[in-house]
Amino acid sequence: MIEFSLAEIFQASKVTWQSSVARPEVLARGVTDVSTDTRELRPGSLFIGLPGPRFNGADFARAALDAGASAVLVEAAEPRVRAELERLSEEFVAPVAVCPDARAALAAAGRIVRASLAGRTLGITGSCGKTSTKAIVAHMLRAGVQDADRQDATVVASPKSFNNYVGVPRTLLLCDRETRFAVLEIGTNAPGEIADLADIARPDVALITIIGRAHLERLGSLEGVAREKGALLEALDPAREGSAAVLNDDCPMTPALRQRVPAGVPILTFGCGTDSSGNKGPHSARASVHADGVRATARGTEFELFIDPALTPGRFISGRHVVIPLLGAHAASNVTASLAAVLALGGDLEAALDSIGTLVAEPHRLQPTLAGGVLVIDDAYNANPESMGAAFRTLMAVERGLAPAASGAGVMHRAPERVLVLGAMGEMGEAREALHREVGGLAGACGIDRLYLTGDRGDREALEAYREGALAAGLPSERIRLDLFLKSTVEALTAAGSGLASGDICLVKASRAAGLDRIAEAVARHFSQDALVPELSPPVTSRRRNSDGCSGARA
Repeated sequence: MIEFSLAEIFQASKVTWQSSVARPEVLARGVTDVSTDTRELRPGSLFIGLPGPRFNGADFARAALDAGASAVLVEAAEPRVRAELERLSEEFVAPVAVCPDARAALAAAGRIVRASLAGRTLGITGSCGKTSTKAIVAHMLRAGVQDADRQDATVVASPKSFNNYVGVPRTLLLCDRETRFAVLEIGTNAPGEIADLADIARPDVALITIIGRAHLERLGSLEGVAREKGALLEALDPAREGSAAVLNDDCPMTPALRQRVPAGVPILTFGCGTDSSGNKGPHSARASVHADGVRATARGTEFELFIDPALTPGRFISGRHVVIPLLGAHAASNVTASLAAVLALGGDLEAALDSIGTLVAEPHRLQPTLAGGVLVIDDAYNANPESMGAAFRTLMAVERGLAPAASGAGVMHRAPERVLVLGAMGEMGEAREALHREVGGLAGACGIDRLYLTGDRGDREALEAYREGALAAGLPSERIRLDLFLKSTVEALTAAGSGLASGDICLVKASRAAGLDRIAEAVARHFSQDALVPELSPPVTSRRRNSDGCSGARA
């Protein structure tokens, strides 16, 4: 981490009270690490106690000091709490302070580090593909770092989906003075969040993957999503050398987004010739980085790559054959976006191109597992109508029966099938039922053999809407099964004779809150072990003491 003093962070956090131990000579000490979780705190760290739904960060001041924290910064209004904090400060001879907003204090720490960061910063947002694109960009940039031991320090990227008010500053706090590139995922589910996070990140390059119908509950409409995401572009500073915007030339909202880019900031584009519905688009041939002839093969996704010669002086990349070991035509879009970002950041293009063959899928994002001849594709992290359609097209593009039956797998008793398991989409707002019916229609019309709809009782209306849409699109009712218990769906999928069989492809797709990743895991485990009784792992909960606050990742 880039070091700063306690006095600096206390001032930036607008501290309203500090213990008697917090003398000037003590506050002059350097902070070399910041923690928000006592279980992960390293000795010498500044502990910032974030509030939770049922606790105050001050509740964990003693645990932080016991773990070796050098200082504590929390929210606490009550005099009795401050009296206890004073006693703890004297007992551990460590400064303790109170501020109005602990999350704002964490953001202030991120801003301090960002102001001292000499490397280049990329901010990535969009309705789909943020995390995958972030991972691809980081992978490409790291490939250009000669010292393998310094790759992670030289290129810092948001862990997991750290893209909210906690995740963005925490990612910046991973940077040190040797960091050349910081790749920051930036999400939202309410108006104003992108602008706030962009103010912390201050990106040199801003990339928007695509605008889709996500978080409509608070953003209202597709135009509302575009307005919110476009705030990242407005954070670009034309006076900063190397500033650039990277936009999707296949996205219908891109013309409006172009208007948000400050005058004087260059725009790079990417594309692969299809819009968010998979229809052929007219624009990708003019994109700065574009893929032509995107197709699914047994090796993954293949296409021919073209890059505007103006971006690669002395090199001519026209029709270069590319094989991505990832599923989905939208993987081509993510890769072209990432290559455009690498060019905008001044990364090593040749190393980036050479690294494509070693890409791996992010967890729960079209993540394939071959188990006993059954291909299980886990895409259960996020869902909106656009990402649903992309996933369905991927399912239909993957060749059936490619994998031979593994030892212990059931005997093939029919032609291989494509099976779709759907859970509800979250935060769809007033249009929830209509959007689920629309997606059900896409599922029913895409050519699948069977459709499983699953969730809990709170999802019944959404699941029924899926079924109505699928029936209206012509999928026979006997090919549709609706369950309100995930375990029942797992049992149906793994039932001998009527469930999945070797050669089948099973796509599991839903918003993260639906927990369908547990279905993908249970089914894969069953067929890989030929288990008699499939087990469903317990649901992931957010009941974590001193939660890092990143579990509520944004879209």
